[in-house]
Amino acid sequence: MKKLLLTLTVLILITTIVNAQNNSVCIDLFYGKTCPHCTQEEVFLEQLKEKYPALKVNQFEVHYNETNKKIFEEVAKKFSISEKVYISGTVPTTFIGEKAFVGFSEGDQETFNPTYQAYIGNNGFIEKTIQECLENGDCSCYSDSVKIGISNNGLNNDVFIAPGIIILILVLIKTGIIKVNMNGSK
Repeated sequence: MKKLLLTLTVLILITTIVNAQNNSVCIDLFYGKTCPHCTQEEVFLEQLKEKYPALKVNQFEVHYNETNKKIFEEVAKKFSISEKVYISGTVPTTFIGEKAFVGFSEGDQETFNPTYQAYIGNNGFIEKTIQECLENGDCSCYSDSVKIGISNNGLNNDVFIAPGIIILILVLIKTGIIKVNMNGSK
């Protein structure tokens, strides 16, 4: 009984640690190689990555990469933004948490563009959105769920981390590599 209790405690602890490590902010940035506003946003996001170490940026070039165009379309549909955005390849288009941003400029206004069904990509508002994600919890990348058939069959590898660690520890305990003293003596 004590072994079972100890094993369950260890498993809960490991799962908690793994989940805490996954609390991050992820941004999906769709851009074009020759787009000057995209370059400005890329520089801005690099600066934010230094300021916010939990920030992860997935970048997808959509003017010359057909696979990335498909990912762009799927993510845009999840956010219900206008077809005009992904069909015309309007970039930069950025997705953070529950918000979509089209374009990039200086400013902190929270401006919603009804034509695109997305916010205008003002750098101050983008940073505010990142801060909200950090305060309120995990903001995952939607692109991770639409990469089906591309590199990992649409599976988020983080899902396998906690169970994998748990199985490894159980195997190590069972084989005697990790010794568990249940008597309380040293």
